[in-house]
Amino acid sequence: MNPASLSDFILKSQSIQYALFQRDGALICASAELGEWLSQEISAGQTLDDLLPELNGMTVSIAKSIKHGETVEIDHVARDGGGYISLQFLPFDDRFILLVKDTSLLGQMEQRLMQQRNELSLLAAQLEKSQLQLMNLTTRFVPGQVFDSLMASREIPTVKGYKREATIVFADLRGFTRWAQEREPEEVFYTINLFLAQAVKIAQAYNGTLDKFLGDGFMVIFNAPHDQPDHIRRAVQFAGEISRLEHGGLRFGLGVHSGLVMAGNIGSEQVMNYTVLGNTVNLARRIEEAAPAGEVLLSETVAQAVADCCRAEPFGNLPANGAFPLYRLIQK
Repeated sequence: MNPASLSDFILKSQSIQYALFQRDGALICASAELGEWLSQEISAGQTLDDLLPELNGMTVSIAKSIKHGETVEIDHVARDGGGYISLQFLPFDDRFILLVKDTSLLGQMEQRLMQQRNELSLLAAQLEKSQLQLMNLTTRFVPGQVFDSLMASREIPTVKGYKREATIVFADLRGFTRWAQEREPEEVFYTINLFLAQAVKIAQAYNGTLDKFLGDGFMVIFNAPHDQPDHIRRAVQFAGEISRLEHGGLRFGLGVHSGLVMAGNIGSEQVMNYTVLGNTVNLARRIEEAAPAGEVLLSETVAQAVADCCRAEPFGNLPANGAFPLYRLIQK
């Protein structure tokens, strides 16, 4: 096998065809099968633009690079008739050689990979958007701290509880029922939402867990589900701010008590709510029921725990509960 035939054999085995050009871009000769690849008749004197219209005017910059003795490589040029070719321009004395390699399979694979990457990026963006929508929706019905615990846990939530210390705040709008009887439903609806929206904002500022709305009142938990070493102080300061809310002559009466509770999910495996139960909760509710409008009543446990930062004065005993002293928070 002579050297020329050997060269043709090597190039063909690598799916490579060639063309030889003058430096001015005129074709001198080309391999026998290049015309078949390019689906056209090839003849001496053709220009690079004639041979490869897919280059779309790139021949001027290619010629400049070749003139400076630079090799030019262009990967995966899409053919008008389908498929892909890769081009390599090699300066050679006063001429240059064009090597043409069929990269249809590789080019198609890269196109598919690019399409798949784009589809994955789109899916990831859609998933992120759905997650944000789900989070936004869920946190409107599930307390933020409870939602964070659910997201952090790798376990499926179940109906179960555990003992822990917690401070409970109950609040109720005094005289709201009588007030509402004299108003249109739209005004009643607006007013209760005005109060509750402010209460939620303040609860979030103190990282309290809004357990539930109770008609014209609500219940907030501190130190559950997350640990809060200063939970009693947080609860009292929160209650103090709530007691100052006022609209149309309406104000909250509040009760605060701290002690052991059972915290966890109650309900069924299909529908459950996070809450706290126990005598501590019941006493907190009864303390709230004894509180006048705009006042915060504390249990003795709470009053003693915040004596270093809050002032409180005796308010008598909890009705029908024997010796269970109450204290009124003195507002600054």
